[in-house]
Amino acid sequence: MKNLATSFVSNGRIKTTLARAKYFVPYMEKMITIAKNKTLSNTRLLSSMLNSESVNGLYEIAEKFANRNGGYIRIIKTWQRYGDAAKTAVVEFAF
Repeated sequence: MKNLATSFVSNGRIKTTLARAKYFVPYMEKMITIAKNKTLSNTRLLSSMLNSESVNGLYEIAEKFANRNGGYIRIIKTWQRYGDAAKTAVVEFAF
């Protein structure tokens, strides 16, 4: 989840399986809620959940959601993979 979250913060969207996306969205939304309040303890908590360079990017994203209480991320269902027929999805920010 840490690598997936780091990629998501740096790129703004990721393509993954639907099951992983459904598990990832609540994890990431909690991090955005924490990032809305920029304190030292929150920075340390986010550093344990993300790579250190991505924490500043998460603070910038959290500023855009300052007036929103939830629903920061959306899941868009896409095709099935050819090899194993896994359902895939695109996860992106709901700006």
